[in-house]
Amino acid sequence: MYPHARLLLASVTFSASLGIFIALVGFLAALWLGSEPVVDPPDNAPIRAVGVLIYAVAPAIGVLSLVLSIPGSYLQWHKPRSFTLLASLCAVVAIVVVVALFLPGSSFRATATSAAIFATLMVAATKCWEAVMPRSNNSLERTRDR
Repeated sequence: MYPHARLLLASVTFSASLGIFIALVGFLAALWLGSEPVVDPPDNAPIRAVGVLIYAVAPAIGVLSLVLSIPGSYLQWHKPRSFTLLASLCAVVAIVVVVALFLPGSSFRATATSAAIFATLMVAATKCWEAVMPRSNNSLERTRDR
């Protein structure tokens, strides 16, 4: 029998931690931008971009990542695999998404930096997901046989 509540909790943990990590990066970027000297004429575009990152992008990615994490939780529980593979797949998804969104109008360096940061955040969220994920029936049966 599936432990639906614990699998959904693991999925929500992944999504929430990913959204929190992205919002935290936005907060750190706001602190960094706040420490920069004021330019003349004032340019508010970087601060608005940080606000969009914190208040729009982080929650949207948190909710949209449920599309990947709910089926991923059930597949991982039903046929246990290494979470390293799952973390690698999440990193690849992060890199593909960032490259698809950034590359047409951004420099290669900015795209590569953003992709690396987002991939690192996805891997960190996957580790949180792994910590909350329940053990499968197969793993319980293997420990009982010993």
